[in-house]
Amino acid sequence: MPKKFSFPCGCKFDVIDDSDPDRILLDFTPDVESMQFDCTRTWGLFADGDTKGIFQLESPLGRSISQKLKPNNINELSALIAILRPGCMESIIDGKTITQHYIDRKHGLEEVTYYHPILKNSLSETYGLLVYQEQAMKITQDVANFDLQQADTLRRAIGKKLVDEMTKVKTMFLKKAKEVGVVSVDEAEEIFSWIEKSQRYSFNKSHSMSYAYNGYQSAFCKAHFTRAFFTSYLYFAKENKKANPRSEIRDLINNAKTANISVKLPDLRKLFTTSLIPGLKPCLHSMLRNKHIYIGLSDVKEVGIDAMDKMIRYIEKLEKSSGVSFEDFTWEFLLIHCVSKIKKTVFVALIEVGALDYLGHSRTTMLRDYEKFKEGITGKYELLWMQEHYKCNSSLVDALQDMIDAGTGEGKGIYSKKRLMVIQDIVTAMKHPSYSMVDNPAWIVGVEEARIGVALSHTKVETRDISAANTTCREFVDGKSGYIILACQINSVNVIKTKSGKNPGQEMAFVTASDESCPLENVVIFPDTYKEFGGMLIDGNTVMLGGERGRENGLIVKKVWQI
Repeated sequence: MPKKFSFPCGCKFDVIDDSDPDRILLDFTPDVESMQFDCTRTWGLFADGDTKGIFQLESPLGRSISQKLKPNNINELSALIAILRPGCMESIIDGKTITQHYIDRKHGLEEVTYYHPILKNSLSETYGLLVYQEQAMKITQDVANFDLQQADTLRRAIGKKLVDEMTKVKTMFLKKAKEVGVVSVDEAEEIFSWIEKSQRYSFNKSHSMSYAYNGYQSAFCKAHFTRAFFTSYLYFAKENKKANPRSEIRDLINNAKTANISVKLPDLRKLFTTSLIPGLKPCLHSMLRNKHIYIGLSDVKEVGIDAMDKMIRYIEKLEKSSGVSFEDFTWEFLLIHCVSKIKKTVFVALIEVGALDYLGHSRTTMLRDYEKFKEGITGKYELLWMQEHYKCNSSLVDALQDMIDAGTGEGKGIYSKKRLMVIQDIVTAMKHPSYSMVDNPAWIVGVEEARIGVALSHTKVETRDISAANTTCREFVDGKSGYIILACQINSVNVIKTKSGKNPGQEMAFVTASDESCPLENVVIFPDTYKEFGGMLIDGNTVMLGGERGRENGLIVKKVWQI
């Protein structure tokens, strides 16, 4: 029977299991008619800048401005989306951008003023700033008694930046404003000059508001059904045409780790389980299972849906013909029976990314076995003999030895003496490998990053001496203060030039870093520090960062060490 699950924010949902709200009933639909727009849990995501996966606000800039603005209603969210546009970010009035003016006025750091009282009617919702094209239309109606058609002519001129059309509208505006007499001629000139300047940045409110509703919908889902949210986004990551799929997957997984959500490597067994999210084909794409998110096999480089569909059909057929359940397949059984049915690139990718780790062998061992088996079993009859005579739970070395022992004479039809020598050499080499069969963490990091865009088993940081560190990324995110020494990997570096300060025009950087615990997105390198240590701030590099917590809870770096 359905149960009511109540979140601290007051939102309630019918769920199957009240200990796991991600297991929602199938009738849940995040439509705007049924959603609560006063949900503190949802607005908290915007205030924290936790907007990865939220429509229109996924970029570092979107996350940063959302955290600064802290919108708490749909109108402010709409304005946030509008003031993120390049025009608002670049338009300077009284020494500040339109974006910064809005943020400061919202938080009471700047007085909200109106050039003329009549403008309050159209600008009060945006703290006295002209943000939307529709506001310019309303001003022309209030000041010059424009009808809707005349006002829309202005909107079209603004939106399409039609200079000639704007000139005609200005002439009409000044004439009609004089006739109405609400403002003086000089005031009308000044007001229209604002409207003309707004061509550079003003946005269509109807678009911005629809974007805001979509953004709130996605944030609402993220706030309440977090694992299901990330699973769905990972499922569709490949379809994001505006992002690199590998980068998109990496960013989503890192954000999930920040939310303490466990993301697991692809697992071949999950091809034969049922996803908890309706409509998701198990593990071909990412799936949610037992409170864990599993990366989908189709998200692995070199592994496609067609190859996995083919593999599923073959394994199901093999289960019937052999009488062995897939759950009982050993590594050797899988190798012997599937080696000729799966492309080498696919088989190697499955091994390297950890999709076969559950079979109990190191990835290095399985890659070695695969290569040696392909090298040794070259004939059709040899492979058929192995498939027919393999003894369950035998090692690959034992299976090859059994083939050798079965006979080598020409009459027995298995091997010639020449083939016997080749197989015997392979068996000897497998018994006495020339290198370690233990997986190297650094190698694991490299292949997982190459295959799925992010390393989940290990991090580069683990392979370094980090004894000097006193903090993890998770501890810093959770509020640890004092002098921080953090061992991390650099994920991204955004270098900008300062616009103010003692020496404007100097380079500084905003960095995203991570360790095994979670990512840290708000790392700030001011000009003096960047000048001294910027050469080490390279994507993928592992470093030690020393610094202190800043005003906006970011890490202000004072020193960088190479590790």
